[in-house]
Amino acid sequence: MIAGFRGCRPVILPAIQTETLDLADKLVKLSRYEAHLDRKFERTLAMLLKLKELR
Repeated sequence: MIAGFRGCRPVILPAIQTETLDLADKLVKLSRYEAHLDRKFERTLAMLLKLKELR
């Protein structure tokens, strides 16, 4: 570790931990939304295939 930054560690470390937790929360929300869109796309595709069969 660089000698000049040793004193900053108590300040920087909690900030990094908070930022990491925020990022993890955002990724969880994003993955849920992705799953929601995936299911919606599957339903839409299934409906299109059914409509194609009826034609």
